Amino acid sequence: MALSSCGGQAAAADAAAVPATIPSSATPASGDAALKFCDALVSASGGYAHLMAMEELAPDDLAKAGDKLSAAVKSAPADIASAASTVAQNTLQQTHGVSWGAGSGFVDAATSLVSWMKAHCGFRALALSGTDTLLDGVPATLSAGPLAITFDNHGSFMPIVMVGRINDDVHETAEQIAKTSTDPATAHDDKGSRALLFRKVTMTGAVSADAKARGFGFVDLKPGRYLFVLSDFRKAEVVLSALEVLVS
Repeated sequence: MALSSCGGQAAAADAAAVPATIPSSATPASGDAALKFCDALVSASGGYAHLMAMEELAPDDLAKAGDKLSAAVKSAPADIASAASTVAQNTLQQTHGVSWGAGSGFVDAATSLVSWMKAHCGFRALALSGTDTLLDGVPATLSAGPLAITFDNHGSFMPIVMVGRINDDVHETAEQIAKTSTDPATAHDDKGSRALLFRKVTMTGAVSADAKARGFGFVDLKPGRYLFVLSDFRKAEVVLSALEVLVS
């Protein structure tokens, strides 16, 4: 889930599909309840990430992803329910084209949510930053498990940092994957280059941020080779920077 000012493919979706508020069951922050909420939120995040890999969206694809996110928030323990609702509402409004830019209190709420998930669910933190062409802060190796990502965008436009597991039958390096995904001979437009990339990489998470802003995202890493991609969907040259990470 790109918890930031990200519109994406479905900006023209029906605004009426966005609820005014997302209620919470306000369950106590017990170990089981906390883990259930964190698992649900990561699963919802993966749902939004998978939408980016789809060449065409069916009318109900975005609605299903939104329903999954709303269900996750409803399971939030009482001490994080308000922050979770604020973050999810911002995500829903942007993906449905209701509003652009981080809503009131979004950054504070997302920061609180990340801290809570680290404390209650064992999430590790990864701080990334980027410019219009470079992605910084990506390590060569990471441990498997849940990860909370922050992305500080120092660039002049809104990019997307995509996190994907390189398919087991793909033996190319990150550089080779990036090159073939933007080769003018095969990547004639934005849709074509994305399709080529996602045949080799399975999307697991994403995060974006407006220019000079911060975005947040969650991902559950499984062992394998991963690709961290800084991309610009305004152009055919989707991959601006691609870095490989070994997860074990």
